[in-house]
Amino acid sequence: MRRRWDRCTGMGRRHSKAFAFRERRRQCGSVLWQPGHQRIQGKERRSMAWVKSYYDLLNGLHGYVKDHHLKKVSWNASGSIATASKSAAAPPPGPPPPGPPPPVLPPTDAPAPAQKPDMSGLFASINRGGNVTSALKHVNKDQMTHKNPALRATSVVKAAEKPSAAAKTTAAAAKPVKKNPVFELINKKWTIEYQENKGGADQLVVNVTSKAQSVYIYRCVGSTVVIKGRVNNVTLDQCKKCAVVVDRCISGLDLINSQSIQAQVMEYVPIVNVDKTDGCQVYLSKECIAAEIVTAKSSEMNIMVPQDRKSGS
Repeated sequence: MRRRWDRCTGMGRRHSKAFAFRERRRQCGSVLWQPGHQRIQGKERRSMAWVKSYYDLLNGLHGYVKDHHLKKVSWNASGSIATASKSAAAPPPGPPPPGPPPPVLPPTDAPAPAQKPDMSGLFASINRGGNVTSALKHVNKDQMTHKNPALRATSVVKAAEKPSAAAKTTAAAAKPVKKNPVFELINKKWTIEYQENKGGADQLVVNVTSKAQSVYIYRCVGSTVVIKGRVNNVTLDQCKKCAVVVDRCISGLDLINSQSIQAQVMEYVPIVNVDKTDGCQVYLSKECIAAEIVTAKSSEMNIMVPQDRKSGS
């Protein structure tokens, strides 16, 4: 350790002035690293950082020698011996000893194994030889099914019985009850429900007095509804063989869950929605030829528009 310190600081026997020696070493290092620093500047940052840190180390060591060891190494005459200082420091106390082990519990009485059933009597009866079948009943030929046709006739499985009258009554009771027809204005909604065979002279006429009113037609059969005036919306829901005639509709015409429906627009409608409907014919006026037709899950749909006699289309 002493030799390494002397070589680094220059405070050996050959150099009496350590500070002057360190100054020459620092200048030599500056002369050596300066050209290399200029050559790698801006290219290798890691090499530049290493050279700079080494040069800073030489400068720091130069200042330290100047402040504390100007001529030679100065040792502390009143210092303590290194070995004595190490032995003086007492080691930290160790962990406390572990506690006693838990007491051992006495063994409990194990349950007795279940006893197997005694099968000696069964095997003894099987090993009797020819006497095993002595207790069986003898079957005569007249009791055998394959030799007696009369016995086969009695074992035929009967066909399923026809449903009784009580079952028919239950099925009839399951049919939906016929409800009273409805034709009234509730707030701003015309409600037409459960109308049957209202056509021709008995057709239903709705006189709309406000453009905020709407018409809802539900579960009608074989009926015709004529809507006069400017209506907001018209909806046919679960109807069969019905027809609706609308003068002018502001929002749209909806045909939902119906069968064999006819709808005619006399003046204007912006959109016609056909959803889950089988058999639908829509008649559009010349004013609403550009109306939008939206269909979903429907079949047998026809859209009729007026024909221009001059152009033939």
